[in-house]
Amino acid sequence: MRETGTPRLLPFLLAFVALTAPLAYVWLEWGNDLYARALHGVVGPRDPAAELRGNAAAPRFISVVPFLVLMWVTPGLEWRRRLWGSLLGLLLLAVVHLALLSLVLGESGSGQQGISRYFPFLVLADGAPLLLWLVFARDFVRSVIPGLEEHPQRGGPA
Repeated sequence: MRETGTPRLLPFLLAFVALTAPLAYVWLEWGNDLYARALHGVVGPRDPAAELRGNAAAPRFISVVPFLVLMWVTPGLEWRRRLWGSLLGLLLLAVVHLALLSLVLGESGSGQQGISRYFPFLVLADGAPLLLWLVFARDFVRSVIPGLEEHPQRGGPA
């Protein structure tokens, strides 16, 4: 019989919080600048440090931290799924961040008018880590949320 519900969820949430806080600090101190410079190198700006200030895309780069933590602490993931899911997820997040950065840097509008043009892309970029995790950890999510388990269709072939 498979363990379901809250007893399985609490240790997962505690591990998520315990790892996210220190990794977010490390990311903000060292990782974000390195990652942003790498993305800027692909996009090709003239002065990456200057363009990071006030850039609406840069704060979203931290989304790699909760994604990786979710992949690492999710119980029941096989090590291959965990490893390949983390690598593929990082690649897809980098693509999302590159697209967002290109859009933001190419935007000529400023203030509220400029942000309103790419706001839907900001929301998609914010949700991408969670959506990716849901794909890779769907079995765990089904085990902790009642009603999400797959059931065979009635009346169909057995």
